[in-house]
Amino acid sequence: MKGPRAQSCLCCRHALTDEPSKLIGLGPNCRKKYLPRDGNAELETAWGWIASADLPKDIVDALWEAGEDVEGILRPLMVHASTNINRNGPRRLVARVAESLGYSKLASRLENCLDPLKVWGTDDPESPVRVLTPYDSSFNKAIRMIPGVAKESEGDRFKCWVLPPEASRFLIRILSLIWPGEEIELVDQHQTGVPTPVPGDDLEKVAKEAIADLGFEIRKEDKLLKVKTPYNKAFVEELKKSIPWGSRKWDQQDKVWAVRPKWRDQVIALIHKHFGVTVTVKG
Repeated sequence: MKGPRAQSCLCCRHALTDEPSKLIGLGPNCRKKYLPRDGNAELETAWGWIASADLPKDIVDALWEAGEDVEGILRPLMVHASTNINRNGPRRLVARVAESLGYSKLASRLENCLDPLKVWGTDDPESPVRVLTPYDSSFNKAIRMIPGVAKESEGDRFKCWVLPPEASRFLIRILSLIWPGEEIELVDQHQTGVPTPVPGDDLEKVAKEAIADLGFEIRKEDKLLKVKTPYNKAFVEELKKSIPWGSRKWDQQDKVWAVRPKWRDQVIALIHKHFGVTVTVKG
């Protein structure tokens, strides 16, 4: 049979070795468990979901050939989702189409194994923003370029990325570029959103704007250095440890650290260490 072949099972992600499995994107055990139909097919609903998706030409051609063949409709969508195994969008489409075609067990399994794409803290301007995503090397590279970002772990296990609250708008832009069209769960707001990429945006542009906009400044004022940075817990803790109490003070009104000039080099080094930014003293 002509057409694309899957390499991994869409439900368990194990490598596929036999031809029937590669043709539908499910291994033998998962086919027995999830593929039997247990409901009636609603073709109009299924085609409605398919029409709303942006699919490659070879998948569209295979769908047209399927006509009203229920498994024939499902097969190319399953293979497409399998070849995009780290993207929630294709798998979510298969789940919705499978439910419409009467494969409720398969639909439930696919919904339950979607990779998390979650953001916390967007509703509180004073709190750090946390984000959990499927693994993606481009995302990890981009997120590390935002000043003040840090990893949060439980023991030796990675938990999520943590960003300064001012960085949330840059985070959403990065997510929209890496996972266009994907639903993002905004945990604190109890809702999901699908951010739209900004025309002409790219990851390098977002990173440069974040570095320029997140507010780094050291200026001389009243015989003191006024130090402004995005919030970063590790930076604050090390600043307190390395600069004596009598030589630094938090200015609540202006939201800056007031530091004696003798500690200038130490402040610059700490900013570079924790934010990756080199700041010069003004004034």
